[in-house]
Amino acid sequence: MRRRTTHRWQALAHKLRAEPEASGESPEQEAKQEDEEEQQVVQARQRQTENEVSEVEIPNVGRIMVRADADGYNEEMMLTPAMQGVILAIAKARQVFDKEGPEAGLIKAFHEEYSRLYELSQEETTPQEDCRLQHALVYFFQNKAPKRIIERTLLEQFTDRNLSFDERAISIMREARSKLRLIKPEDMDMDEYLQWHDDYRMFRTVFVYLLTGLEHYQHGKMREALTYLAHAYETNANLLKNGEKRGMDKSLIAVYRRKCLTALNESASRLFCSGEETNVEEGIAIMDEAVIPCLHLMSRDSTLSQEDRDAMENIRSHWCCCLGQEMDDSLQVKLGEFLPRVLDGSAETVVLKDPPKVHVNQAHDLCSRLAAVMESIHSTSIVIVK
Repeated sequence: MRRRTTHRWQALAHKLRAEPEASGESPEQEAKQEDEEEQQVVQARQRQTENEVSEVEIPNVGRIMVRADADGYNEEMMLTPAMQGVILAIAKARQVFDKEGPEAGLIKAFHEEYSRLYELSQEETTPQEDCRLQHALVYFFQNKAPKRIIERTLLEQFTDRNLSFDERAISIMREARSKLRLIKPEDMDMDEYLQWHDDYRMFRTVFVYLLTGLEHYQHGKMREALTYLAHAYETNANLLKNGEKRGMDKSLIAVYRRKCLTALNESASRLFCSGEETNVEEGIAIMDEAVIPCLHLMSRDSTLSQEDRDAMENIRSHWCCCLGQEMDDSLQVKLGEFLPRVLDGSAETVVLKDPPKVHVNQAHDLCSRLAAVMESIHSTSIVIVK
């Protein structure tokens, strides 16, 4: 970031700070004059702050000049795809704004961004290139959200405090806020509006759960990975009930959930069959906290794939075979305690450990991170996360 500051005030400030010549004025007059001079210096410094600007490089937009006194300006927010789109739309509306004023400028910028996002929503979606992550409106377009919800959401984008970076943007922001205030409660079903935004937030949460789960899987942390992947699958399944574009393709989540489940079950079996007390307790903990809850959730899924059903059957068969093996009486007792829950969880409440909270609001690099971790898992190339 390069900062350029005008210095027109410096000459004035220097003059004001200079020693006054003897004038023969009374002490009261001199004190009054000093107060006036001090006030002038303060005003000059305020003008300096207003004239100070920063040159900021915004991806997909270019360089923009940002006032030092920009109200609420947040450089990180300016780098999000949604904010980049709004800034670019305002830039394209410059001529209309200069010629016809803020209202015409807002209308032009609004239509520019609306058209861009609609075209983006028509692109093909893959986990590595999911355009829905770039903006809520892409998600809304693909899921045929009501037009009034789409329009209000976009209008709110133009009211963001981070648009306080120059006079044109500030004028458009104020105009958007004025338009937003004109929308009356009876004009909009706010419950429906909030539900659409909540669905989009959950969609992004699913993606972050998947990504975090795969990153744990990549580092061999199967227990943590299964927790994230199991929650990703369940949350995604709830979204998909309302349409195939509401969530992600469940097959990718299912593949790695199955891999983690199988690996954890094998680890729990080795620990349990070792006969050592500490290992046995650890193996049972893995079964109680991860494997069994996941099995119960899968058993209640009517759309479960055949691969998942086979994996469940193999796990159950493995523990049944343990009954025929020679082991201490204490192990037989412990096996008898959790085996029924492995075999049938239909009458039991599922308690799956919640994963640590994830932050999804500013996660605008999700696709590149997912692509990197997928490449790493499959060892197809050197991973470079951008």
